Amino acid sequence: MKFKKYWVILKLEWQKFLEYRGDILVYTVSGSIIPFVALGIWLAVISSGGKTIFSQSELIIYFLLAIWVNIFISAWSAYFIGEDIKNGDFSNYLLKPFSLLEHNLANNIGEKSFKLVIASIFVVIVGYILLGNMALEANISVMSFILFLVSLLFAAIIYFFIDMCIGLATFWIHDNEFLRYFNNILRDFFSGRIIPIAFLPGIFYTTALILPFRYILSFPIEVLLNKLDTLSLVSGFSIQMFWLLIFSFLYNLLYKQGIKTYQAFGS
Repeated sequence: MKFKKYWVILKLEWQKFLEYRGDILVYTVSGSIIPFVALGIWLAVISSGGKTIFSQSELIIYFLLAIWVNIFISAWSAYFIGEDIKNGDFSNYLLKPFSLLEHNLANNIGEKSFKLVIASIFVVIVGYILLGNMALEANISVMSFILFLVSLLFAAIIYFFIDMCIGLATFWIHDNEFLRYFNNILRDFFSGRIIPIAFLPGIFYTTALILPFRYILSFPIEVLLNKLDTLSLVSGFSIQMFWLLIFSFLYNLLYKQGIKTYQAFGS
């Protein structure tokens, strides 16, 4: 029964995609601009004699994967949840057969499925142009690929709950715009999307190992490229599970308390 409910929402999202496919195409491709600028900078560092733990081909593969992974883990519900709370439309979630979580999860999967198709084609074409046969030099094994998929799933769930929590914060702060932008800044800097985590200096590197953002983008890529030893793998997956539990618990807490606040205000 639940699958049928999800299927209904998924079909609606796919219909929206067909209607706004041009906008989604532009949005998806434009998301690669920042990683490409960062890639150009780091390639310049290498060509000028700078030392990094990545070879030129590995660096290109890293940033191409960063583009794809960033789309896979992306979430955008916070803005819409905030608007529904401010406009009084949040009550619709209390009346519809779809819960807030179900609706936004299906929306996320539906829209993201098309974005990933576009991103995959884009990354493969650009990767072939930049790398050619050098892409085959990537140190990827069957086990690292399996672990990559697991870490990628955890990463997407973590960031989905982070985004949902930001949306629910609107119950108390009225406008979540500052939280969304602050989250985006932290994510871009500490996830490895712009600067590979290994390149961060001192305190920033240590901070990145603690915050959840490394574990939603850089960690899955490091897993795939076999850049981690066994201890680092175990530690990374453990931290992923920790943040997943923290943000799923926080979501449930904010949702329950938010409903009470919303109903009290409405009455």
